Amino acid sequence: MKISILDCTLRDGGYINDWMFGRQRVSGVLSGLAAAGVDIVECGFLQDGSHGAEQSLYNSIPEIEGMIPENSGDTGYVVMMNSGDYDVTNLRVGDADKIFGVRIAFHERQTEAALDDCRVLKEKGYRVFLQPMGTDAYSDMALLRLIEKANEIEPFAFYFVDSLGVMNGDDVVRLALLIHNNLKPGISLGFHSHNNMQLAFSNVQRLINMRLKRDLIVDSSVFGIGRGAGNMHTELIASYINENYEAKYDVDRILRVYDEHIRSLRDEFSWGYSVPQYLSAVHKCHPNYGTYLIKRATLPVTDIGILLSQIPAQNKRHYSEELIDNLYIDYMAHKIDDGSSYELLRESFQDRVLLLLGPGKSLVTYSEKIKSAIQAANPVVISINHVPGMYEVDYAFYSNRKRFEERRHADVKYILTSNIAFDKNKARRVDYMTLCNQQGRFSDNAAILLLSLLQRLGCESVSLAGLDGFSGDDYYDKSLQNISDFDYIEKKNAEVSDAIAHLSKYMQIHFITPSIYETS
Repeated sequence: MKISILDCTLRDGGYINDWMFGRQRVSGVLSGLAAAGVDIVECGFLQDGSHGAEQSLYNSIPEIEGMIPENSGDTGYVVMMNSGDYDVTNLRVGDADKIFGVRIAFHERQTEAALDDCRVLKEKGYRVFLQPMGTDAYSDMALLRLIEKANEIEPFAFYFVDSLGVMNGDDVVRLALLIHNNLKPGISLGFHSHNNMQLAFSNVQRLINMRLKRDLIVDSSVFGIGRGAGNMHTELIASYINENYEAKYDVDRILRVYDEHIRSLRDEFSWGYSVPQYLSAVHKCHPNYGTYLIKRATLPVTDIGILLSQIPAQNKRHYSEELIDNLYIDYMAHKIDDGSSYELLRESFQDRVLLLLGPGKSLVTYSEKIKSAIQAANPVVISINHVPGMYEVDYAFYSNRKRFEERRHADVKYILTSNIAFDKNKARRVDYMTLCNQQGRFSDNAAILLLSLLQRLGCESVSLAGLDGFSGDDYYDKSLQNISDFDYIEKKNAEVSDAIAHLSKYMQIHFITPSIYETS
């Protein structure tokens, strides 16, 4: 049994940064892993369409060739393609000498197309790795049929893939034996694990220690870099093989690859074990479902688990943002009759100046200006999803159940949206979904919900402080920070800007402190 490590840092790791590694980092990773003695290194994705020069995405093998170091020792280089994303007929026969092989990832419904691609690649001289995604979801009969077809083609390697990170050691043993006992001799067995349950390392050890009479290939990445929970760590499995089988990897060189090329990404992006990834694995669903819910930063983690359990079985493995969006909206709705709350709030706000306090840093940096405004106008002060210690507030408005449960104050009067259950008499509860309907679109931003409530109450003017805008570092209290994804931040800022522009048609909105949402 020969054990080989296949490092997929530049391919699987690309999910966190849109494969924008840059040519210098790509070359550094490739040469560093070759110097460490890693058996196979994946350069990125073969993919039709246009790509940036700094991405580890390629249209052809010659594009990859320029990145491969001249002195690679025994290290081979591969590239992956998702079935349907690349036309293999465009690959040239002679280029097969320049790369170790092509990996084809495919879903069960894509089996015949993937096998056709495999045949074309073999005819052109390429080694082919067949990688059926979500292998644990195959029935035994379906997997045996796939193995039978693979035996006819004889790929270089046949993989089983733990796409959702849900497999345990017994699952690994069962699938490995089923494949090994039915796969032709001479075809390597590969395993690609994910770390949602913190089992990637132990699962790989379990496979290796079966000591099958077949060559094994185990996938990994430096520091486990990859989407969501990430992958098996290259440095860990290399050290394990050195200690227990054959001392052939220079782990220090792998750590240098981390230090020189991956550590800076770790400072910018996040990956690895997390509770949402764990919950996605527990409920055997695509990790993007958990990521979607945690990004919203509105639900306690127990509620996230409840929502994931409601995803229909046929939709669990293939992510649908429309589906999870609808489930989220339905879960949050909690329709109530809020007529009495509206009456009481109108009475409280009648003929009063209103000042809303967001949680931005400007609450501190412009505190004197805010205190002067409060002293001059004696407004009704309403804080948004927090209770600031530096100002007295008349009401705290909460639409974020997670934030409310974390920061509940006994001596504060509340205005709560109906997704938050609270039975104190001094709480005024208003219907959540009514306020979320912004021009026919769903928006659950707390500031917009409160402004919508005030507009429905007939308030003609409102002042705002501390609504600085999402930036990733925008709260006066770091513990309030809950959104770090840049794309999501941009989306939320655009959503709030559009809503404020719309609400400004019905009420005067005055910013006391600087805000990216201020239009005039």
